[in-house]
Amino acid sequence: DEIKKAGTHLLELINGILDLSRIESGKLEIVIEPLELNPLIDECFSLIDPIATKHAITLDNQVTQPFQVQADAVRLKQCLLNLLSNAIKYNCPNGKVTLKTEVIADMLKLSVIDTGPGIAADKLDKLFQPFERLGKNQEAIEGTGIGLTITRQLIELMHGNVGIESELGAGSTFWMTIPRIIHEDD
Repeated sequence: DEIKKAGTHLLELINGILDLSRIESGKLEIVIEPLELNPLIDECFSLIDPIATKHAITLDNQVTQPFQVQADAVRLKQCLLNLLSNAIKYNCPNGKVTLKTEVIADMLKLSVIDTGPGIAADKLDKLFQPFERLGKNQEAIEGTGIGLTITRQLIELMHGNVGIESELGAGSTFWMTIPRIIHEDD
């Protein structure tokens, strides 16, 4: 079991480093096209639910309105899964992870909100640096420390942004914006 766990961790690390190197060398192909967001969100929640259950975390998908966005479906899914899995891993026991949206002009803001311990303001600028885990390397929380770096770069390639708001003792909100398709009735 330990060998399998170590092998999985090593594979994730290698895949992450390969993604990061492809992004930085400009050789990662991004296919931006119209995309129905809600089925992608539902798929992410289905994939992440077993991890949330294992950690006794409640998932709350508050995205009920249908949205169309301009994005690469595979890469957007990768980014959302990263934010959701981080919100689960770094949460408090019996915590909650909520996904909300907000329309801001021609962008859609997706916010992943957790009830974890929060992050000190002086550490926030380090979060998106490769291999930075804010001292979590010695803990039993799995991860490589490059997921947020990759997420930020992928979202920027899709003409969006990523950010964080956090308060110690009150949790964190990681958000990303992506271009939305505006319909006449919007």
